[in-house]
Amino acid sequence: MKRALVIVPSILVVLLAVALIAPGFIDWNQYKTQAQEQVKTMTGLEMELAGDIGFTILPAPRIMAENVTVKAPEGSKEPILASLDRLDVNVDLFPLLSGQVSVKYVTLVKPAINLEMLESGKLNAMTPEIEALQSPADNKAAKAAGPDIALDKVVIDNGTFSYYDHATQTQTTVRNINADLMAKSLQGPYEASGSLFYEGHSAEFEVSAARLKSDTGQIEPKIRLTLRPADLELAFSGTLSTKEPFGGQGVLTAGAPSLKKVMDQFKLGPFAARDSSLKLKGVLTADSGKLDFRNFELALGEDQISGTFGMLFDPMKYALEIKAHKGVEVARLADLPMFRHAIFDIRMEGDAASAKIHSSTVKLDSQEFKLSGNYAVPKKVGRPKADIVFSAAALDYDALAKKMPEQKSRSSGDIESSLQALALPLDMDLDLNVSKLKYEGKTLDKVGAKLKFRENAVSFSGISIRNIFASADISASGEIRDIKNAAGITLDLAVNTRDVPAFSKALNIDASAFPPALKTAEVKTRLTGSAKAMDMTANIGALGGDFIAQGKIGHPFKTATLDDLTLQVKHKNMADLMQKLQGTPKPDPNFARPMDIYAKIVQSGKTYTLSGLKGDLAGYTVQGDAKIDTSGAKPYIGGELKFGKITMASAVTTQAASKPGADGSERWSREPINVQGLNAFNADVALSASSITYGPWPLIAPQMKIALKDGVLDVSEMKAGLFEGALAMNATVESSDKPRQPVRIKSNASLKDVSVKQLIRALAGSQMIDATGKVSGDLDITTSGTSAAALVYDLGGQGTVNGSDIILNGVDVTRFARALSDETKPGDSLLGLWKGSVKGGSTQFDTLDGNYVIAEGVVDIRKLDLDGPKANIATTGNINLPKWTLATRHKITVKPQGDVPSDVPPFEMSFSGSLDNPAQTFGQGVLQDYLNRKVSRKIEGLINKKLGLPGADEKQGTPEQVVPSGGEEQKNTQPPAEKSPEDLIQQILQPQSQQQSEEPAQQTEQPPADQQAQQPPKKEEKKDVDPEDVVKDVLKGLLR
Repeated sequence: MKRALVIVPSILVVLLAVALIAPGFIDWNQYKTQAQEQVKTMTGLEMELAGDIGFTILPAPRIMAENVTVKAPEGSKEPILASLDRLDVNVDLFPLLSGQVSVKYVTLVKPAINLEMLESGKLNAMTPEIEALQSPADNKAAKAAGPDIALDKVVIDNGTFSYYDHATQTQTTVRNINADLMAKSLQGPYEASGSLFYEGHSAEFEVSAARLKSDTGQIEPKIRLTLRPADLELAFSGTLSTKEPFGGQGVLTAGAPSLKKVMDQFKLGPFAARDSSLKLKGVLTADSGKLDFRNFELALGEDQISGTFGMLFDPMKYALEIKAHKGVEVARLADLPMFRHAIFDIRMEGDAASAKIHSSTVKLDSQEFKLSGNYAVPKKVGRPKADIVFSAAALDYDALAKKMPEQKSRSSGDIESSLQALALPLDMDLDLNVSKLKYEGKTLDKVGAKLKFRENAVSFSGISIRNIFASADISASGEIRDIKNAAGITLDLAVNTRDVPAFSKALNIDASAFPPALKTAEVKTRLTGSAKAMDMTANIGALGGDFIAQGKIGHPFKTATLDDLTLQVKHKNMADLMQKLQGTPKPDPNFARPMDIYAKIVQSGKTYTLSGLKGDLAGYTVQGDAKIDTSGAKPYIGGELKFGKITMASAVTTQAASKPGADGSERWSREPINVQGLNAFNADVALSASSITYGPWPLIAPQMKIALKDGVLDVSEMKAGLFEGALAMNATVESSDKPRQPVRIKSNASLKDVSVKQLIRALAGSQMIDATGKVSGDLDITTSGTSAAALVYDLGGQGTVNGSDIILNGVDVTRFARALSDETKPGDSLLGLWKGSVKGGSTQFDTLDGNYVIAEGVVDIRKLDLDGPKANIATTGNINLPKWTLATRHKITVKPQGDVPSDVPPFEMSFSGSLDNPAQTFGQGVLQDYLNRKVSRKIEGLINKKLGLPGADEKQGTPEQVVPSGGEEQKNTQPPAEKSPEDLIQQILQPQSQQQSEEPAQQTEQPPADQQAQQPPKKEEKKDVDPEDVVKDVLKGLLR
C-alpha cells in the first residue's frame, strides 16, 4: 500500500505528460485512433476515447477529452485501471516556444483509479513501458522524448481511488476525493490539499514535500490528516525512500481534544468515554525487514501510559509491552462508575506460529486479576489452539455490586448471535477460577468452570456453585455440537433453591406475582435442540407438588414460544395447593384430595393456548380448552371447561341449632371469606358439568358463563336442572383486593316446575311438610358481608311463587270434615279427630300463589295461598334465616261437597321453632264448640226418641253461626235451659277415657255454658219407661 501511494503521483504525471505530448503527433481532426495507439506504444496500456475530443490554440492551447478509459492489464480483478468523465488541460502558450510546458491548470472530473497488488508482488499499473520511463538509464531518452513539465494547478473533482491486494483479498476504497495539486516539476517539490471520504469517515489532508532526490529516491514529506467530526489529527514528519529497500523514519503524532468523540466515531470500546484530551507521540521506524514504534507515550487527560511495540517481518516476530504503573483514573476517562483507579502491566510476545501472554496483571481498585495463556498455529494441518487461564485470588462481588448502576431492565440480547460468535477460528481451552468469592456476605471457595472450544463446537463441564444466588445450589453441563447453526445443543441444569424470592431477586426476576407460600423449589431441566427449537423436559418440585413439562420451545434464545408443550400438575392434596396459591387461612375441605391434570400448551407472544385440558381435580373430572394472556396488567383467562360430577359442602354447618342454649346462627360460618383471588386475574370462562351438588342443592347439567374483571364476578346465563324442574340465574359478586372487606352480591333467579317436596327439604333442612307438585318462582336478592353469616344477616330482596297440582300427603282435610259430621262419637276429641285425618290420605290443591319480602335475612311471607276443590290454605308468617326459625300461620277452609258438611268453620294451624323440627299448634276453639254441638244434638235426638218426647223425629237443626276469622262464637243472649235428660246422660257419660286420650298440653277448654247451643225444651217423661233401658238404648245408638 505504501509503495502504491509513492508510485501514484508518478503515474499521474506520466499520463499527463503523454496527454500533452500526443498532440504533436496526432491529427486531431481526422485520427482519434492514432492517439490511442501512441498511448499504448508509450505506456503499454490500452486507452479508449469514447467521447468527444477538442483542441484549441488560441488564446491558449487547450485540450479537452470526454469519457476516457484505460483498460487494466491482464491478471487484474477490475477491468478498468483508470477512467475519467472529462479531461481539460490548459497550457501556457509562450513557454512552449522555448521548449517548456507550463500547464496553467488541469481539471479531472470524476477520475477513478483501481490499483491492484498482484500475487507476484507487482502493481498492475507497472507495465514494462512505464518502468522504462522511470528508470535512471532512460532519463536522457525520456528528456529527449519530451520537454520539462510544470503543473501550476491540478484539480481533482469527486475522484475515487481503490486498492486491492490479491494475497490478502482485502480492498481499500477512498471516495469523494477533492484536491488541488501543484508540482513545479515532475520531480517536485509538491504540494497538495483537499478532502476525501474513507470507511465512513471524512478526512482533510495537507501534504508537502521537497524535491525528490533522484539519485537516492528519498523524499521528505510532511503529512497532516484530520478526521472529522472527532477532530483527530495525525501527523508524520520524516523521510521516505521510494526505491528499494523501501523504508522511512519519522515522528508520528496523534491528538484530539475529546477522547469521547474519537471513541464514538470509531466505535472503540464497550463503554462510553468522557471528555478527556488524547495525545500520542513516538518514533516510527520501518523498512522492509522491521517496524519499530518505541517508547511511545500516550496521554489521556492527565494520565500517562507508556509502551513499546516492535515487529520483525522475516521471520515474523513481535513483542508488545504496555503499562500504567502510576495508575489511570478510569472514572475520569470513561463512564465506568464501578471502578475509579486502574493499574496494569501487560506483556506478550509471539511469532508467525505462536503467541504467549505472560502472567499479566490488571488491578481495578481493590480487585486484582491475572491472565495468562498460549496460542499456537499448527505446522501443517489442523486448527490453531489457545489455552487461557483467567484467575483471581479473591473477588468481592458485594463490593462490586454496590458500585453497579441499578438496572431498570434486563435484556438477554441476541443470544443466538452470541452463540454463533462462539464459532471460533481456533480451538481453545478456557479455565476460569476464583479462589474466594464473596457473595452476599458469604465466602465461596473455588468457584470455576471449564470450557472447551473445538471446531464449530463447545462443551462445558464442572460448573458447580454452592450457596450462591441466595442459598441456592446450581450445577450445569452440556455441549453445542454445531455453533454456526446454533444446533446440537444439550444443556443439563439443576437448581435447588431454599429461598425463591431472594433467588428471583438475584436474577432480576419480579417475584411479586409469586404466591407467598412459594419458598423453596427444586428444578431439573434438560434441553436439547437448536436455537430455532428445543425439546424440553423439566421437573419442578414446589408447593408440595410436581410440575412436569415436556415439549418444544421455539426460539428459546429470543422471544421464547411454547409449542406442543405438555404440562402436568400433580399434588397429593389440591386443597393444600389452593390454599398456598390463594393465601387463604384454611384449606377448602371440598378439595382435600389428590389432583392430576395436564394440557397441551402453544404460545403466541404472551398468550398461552391450552388444548386438550383433562384431568382429575380432587376427584372431579375436568376437560376443555383455555387461553391465558399475560400481556396486560393482570393475567386473563378464557376458555370452556366441562366438569363431571361435583359434590361440595354448603356454607351451613352440620351441627343442629336445636341444642340447648344454641343459637340458630351457628348454622352459618363466621369464618372470613377470602376473595383476594378474584383480584389476581381477569377471566371469561364458560363452565358446564354433568352435575353440581352443593349441600342439599343438586344442579343437573349446569352451564354458565363467568366473567371476572378487576374483582367483579359476573355469572350469567346460568341454567341447570333442579328438583325435576329448571333453574335460571344471574349473579354479580363485587370484591375488594384488600383483606377483610365486605363482599357484595346481587342475584336474580327463577325456578320453573320444581318439585315442591324436594324444594321444601332443601330450604328447611328437613321434610317438615310432605307435599308433591310443581312450583315456579322468581327471586331478586342483594347482600354484603365478610362471612357467610354476615351475608345471611344482610340478605334482602323479594320474590314470588306459584304452582299447580299440589298435593299435601298425610293431611286429608275432607276426612277431618267428615269426622266432624253426625257420625262423631262422644268419645272423640278434636285433636284425636285431626290426628286421625293426618294418618294417610291427602289433600289436593289446584293452584299455589304467593309473594314474600326479605329484609335482614328474614323472609316475610305476605301471601301464600293453596286453593283446591276441597279446601283452601292461606299462609302468612316469617322465616328467620339468621336464627334458623320459622313462625307461620295456616288458615284452613273446608269446602262443602258430597258427605262433607257445609257448616264446618275455618280453622288455623301454626308452626314455630327451628326449621329442622318446628312445633305444631292446632287451633281448637271454634271446632271444639262445633263438635260439642254436634254431639249434643245427637244425644238429644236419641233420648227424645226413646222417651217419646216431641221433636224426636224432627230434623236436627244447624248450629248457631260462629265467627270463623277470630275463632270466637257469638254469645247466646237466651237464658240457660233447664237440664234435660240429655244433660244428665252427658254428665253420666263425661268421658274419663276422653281425658286420658287427649294430650294435656294440647287440650282446649270446653266452651262456657253461656256459649253452648240452646237445648230444646225438656219434655215430661213417661212413667212406663224404665230409665235404665233408656240409657242402654242411648248408648247403643251413640256407639253404633
